[in-house]
Amino acid sequence: MNEFSSASEHEEEDRSSENELSDDDQVLAVAVIAMAANKFIRPLDYTEVQHLIMEHSYKYRPWFDDCIGAIGGTHVPCMPREENSETWINRKGVNSQNVLAACSFNMKFTYMLAGYEGSCHDTRMLEEAIAFHGFPIPSPGKIICHMI
Repeated sequence: MNEFSSASEHEEEDRSSENELSDDDQVLAVAVIAMAANKFIRPLDYTEVQHLIMEHSYKYRPWFDDCIGAIGGTHVPCMPREENSETWINRKGVNSQNVLAACSFNMKFTYMLAGYEGSCHDTRMLEEAIAFHGFPIPSPGKIICHMI
């Protein structure tokens, strides 16, 4: 019996130190990703229209000649705290987060902003993305189309 209790005590210690190590590993991983983000994660070059797609598809010309991508919004279901759940209700009466995303012609996300209440209008979200959250403004003469 003593051997069993001794073994189970060691397992408890191993498990608790395993969890602590796991937490430390998570903190370390987040720190490394944050440091490496500026070096390895870069936005696309917004100064050039993606000519490969445009020159091979005449159905987009001339309407999208200066377009560098598209933006759109969607709602993701969420479960907010009860004290402020009214603001998270969208126009369909469902609790949700409003998500704004931009993608390039090669279907890669170039920007994403999430976490706004479901009642937040897309226009307000875009204005705040530009003002406070680093939304990449196209160079003069280039446009981003709104997805419907």
